Amino acid sequence: MAPIPPADLRLPADVTADVVDRRTGIFDHGPAAANLALPWWNRTLTDAGLGRFVVTADPNGTAEVQLTRGSLFKLADTIGPDADDDAYLNLLWHVLAWGSGPRIRNNRRRIAAFIDPAHARANVALLRQSVEHARSGNTADSYRTLVRPGRASIPYLGPSFFTKYLYFAGNGAASHACVILDARVATRLHHAGWRSLPPRRMNWYTDTYVAYCELLARWADELSTSATPVAPDQIERALFGNSA
Repeated sequence: MAPIPPADLRLPADVTADVVDRRTGIFDHGPAAANLALPWWNRTLTDAGLGRFVVTADPNGTAEVQLTRGSLFKLADTIGPDADDDAYLNLLWHVLAWGSGPRIRNNRRRIAAFIDPAHARANVALLRQSVEHARSGNTADSYRTLVRPGRASIPYLGPSFFTKYLYFAGNGAASHACVILDARVATRLHHAGWRSLPPRRMNWYTDTYVAYCELLARWADELSTSATPVAPDQIERALFGNSA
């Protein structure tokens, strides 16, 4: 059975204290160029025959010096029903770079999933489908599209990273249902009282992800006032920062 949070689970006070302003704490949040492995990304993409892509801290050409959530929200404007596959891949490389920071992790293997043209088409089709579901508010199908029992639908693109992609596909809308879930956030929630949620596990059930998004939406609503609305991603950022 998928782990579901207790119905009466409350937002911990220390997390509440760390909820940031959405403009400065969300849209302006991201690593500076020096804290991104940009030379590695561009060298590795070129070596894989994907040199048409350039990963940068300024993907929108607006003179940014850090890769922020806001710049990724704007980059997500380039994907949609009429966009070509490269738009989806360009967003993917930048989301992975943002999430990885200076670390390489499994990114070489993730890139490898898009080298063969047939595999690339199939995998981008999964990204397209998941984004369509996410933007329509169908959190379950958006997540389910990219996960299989015991593995990811796209090799090495597991929930900790593909939920980032689904989140940024919302273009920064406060009402967007999909929120980032990674091991740090899961560990924090486990210590906060969601004991059935395995700490550090990164292949969560679809129902667990849906319940997580609904929990953060409830907590955001409880914190919101008419003068100061709170969005679920502000809770996610606070949970990440407070992680044990």
